[in-house]
Amino acid sequence: MRNKLSDELISFIDANPTPFHVVENTKAMLEKAGFVELDQTSSWKLKQSAAYFTIYADTSIIAFRTPSQLKESAIAIIGAHTDSPNLRVKQGAEKTSNGYLQTPVEVYGGVLVNSWVDRDLAIAGRVHLKKSDGIHKQLFFINRPIARVSQLAIHLNREVNEKGLTLNTETDIVPDFGLSKSENNQEFLKNLLAKEIGCKSEEILTYEVSFANCQKGCYGGFQDDFIHSARLDNQAMCHAGLKALIDSESTNNFNILALFDHEEVGSRSAAGADSNILKNLIDRIVNCFYTDPEAIHQINARSFMVSADMAHAVHSNFASKHGGNRPFLNNGIVIKFNSNQRYATDGISMAKITNLCQKNNIPFQVFYNRTDLPCGSTIGPISSSNLTFNTIDIGNPMLSMHSTRESCGSEDHPQIIKLFHSFYTQYIEPIKN
Repeated sequence: MRNKLSDELISFIDANPTPFHVVENTKAMLEKAGFVELDQTSSWKLKQSAAYFTIYADTSIIAFRTPSQLKESAIAIIGAHTDSPNLRVKQGAEKTSNGYLQTPVEVYGGVLVNSWVDRDLAIAGRVHLKKSDGIHKQLFFINRPIARVSQLAIHLNREVNEKGLTLNTETDIVPDFGLSKSENNQEFLKNLLAKEIGCKSEEILTYEVSFANCQKGCYGGFQDDFIHSARLDNQAMCHAGLKALIDSESTNNFNILALFDHEEVGSRSAAGADSNILKNLIDRIVNCFYTDPEAIHQINARSFMVSADMAHAVHSNFASKHGGNRPFLNNGIVIKFNSNQRYATDGISMAKITNLCQKNNIPFQVFYNRTDLPCGSTIGPISSSNLTFNTIDIGNPMLSMHSTRESCGSEDHPQIIKLFHSFYTQYIEPIKN
């Protein structure tokens, strides 16, 4: 079913082909809502009942609201990630091959490689420019069918339907940008970017280029049951957390939204969840309001984190790939549990969120991975080990995860925004002995 919040989600994803754009557009939404940007190189003087944000490496952003009162305060965090699996250009490796202008690529994250074949591809990313007054950065989004990876015709691959499509990521998914009779085209992409941005090609010091599906997000199904879009994993959770933070205020809690880069490759980076950026930010916030060195430890002990990442819905044709717990689209949020700590959920965090759902009439489901299949993971276990916060892993169910075109339920997005808003505005009760 169509609804305003799902409309906004589709528009949000369409505008954000890369983590750079997620952060830039999130910044714009926060500033429109009255949030103030903090410079990490300056001294912070924070106020109560105020809203702030700060940016890391252009691809991670943390926003927060301070409480109106400081007695028995806690920290309420929603964490998600800005990156999605995709194909990225190998800078400076452009070539002409058999008359085709091409750029070799690196595969970023756990890509469903075949989903990038026979797609109209746009390019987007960031360039650094050398100017007379120093180095400048600029984002770009060339949103038209500028490249394509063409599949080999069945006449030349007769067994493809019986044996499946097998692609070598070095040699078989090199996108074509156009045609050329000259072999001297090593900088055609750099020249293209210069033309689009409006600079000289020699001014470009570096360019970070990602491919994106040109097809826009839309509703699907005869009753608009679905949302079909790129990058639902995990921009849907970024958008849900952002909407909830903007629309909420806090009496006692420091409400934080942390959107990290590099989750899809393990989070081990300067801007990832396995860095110290969130812990350092919490320390800075607490130090602005409390002089007692014990305060940070007391606050941490009362605090809670929601790790928000999309979940696997049961597949209509491959239901056997799921265990006994089979999440359904448009049946509510998914609480993810794994005893081997691939998810951070435990009995305590599950009880708290289940109680919150029941109090606010929010539907929920429980997911366990099949025991005989490896389980994916999230920022939840990483963040909980770094912060020692009680943490839960949740998300909305989806299909075609890590494809260039994914699907989720159109009615689930408003429900998780409702949960996140309740999380930010209602006290999470401690478990009593």
